Amino acid sequence: LTVANLGVELPLAERISVGADVLFPWWNIPQKDVTLQLLAGELSARYWFGDRSDKDPLTGFFSGVYAGAGLYDFQFGNLTDGKGVQGNAFMLLGLQAGYAHSIGRNLRLEYSLGLGYIQTDYREYVSVKDTKFGDIKVIEYPWETRRMSGVLPSKLSVSLVWMISSKKGGGR
Repeated sequence: LTVANLGVELPLAERISVGADVLFPWWNIPQKDVTLQLLAGELSARYWFGDRSDKDPLTGFFSGVYAGAGLYDFQFGNLTDGKGVQGNAFMLLGLQAGYAHSIGRNLRLEYSLGLGYIQTDYREYVSVKDTKFGDIKVIEYPWETRRMSGVLPSKLSVSLVWMISSKKGGGR
């Protein structure tokens, strides 16, 4: 509910699909020092397990790989004492697993979890209220860009999927 996105996934063969997503939550509540802003893209490839002859397309258990990149600004009010981080860029490469099932003729629910390598350059800031320019975000001295990298959980999603076609047997 907090990370709005738009994506497309295409079955290439009975067991293989590829997808592309754009993530764009842009929530900002300056009065409470809350910011959740993300502009990112992600590409994925999935392998679908099991006998596919009697299953709806893009349903069942899957595993796959994904890669993404983007920019971000995160600040969570009292939880972070008015401090936040802005990412110049992040890159990630990961492995995912999940399950999807039909909930209607053209609707699916999909659950996925991913673990990936993330690298990001970021700067920390603090919110300063009531300046002559209004409320601003100030990067304190020393003005340094930091780097974080490592293998971390990088995907946890529950998605409502609308199928453009619901033909069985791999139809599109």
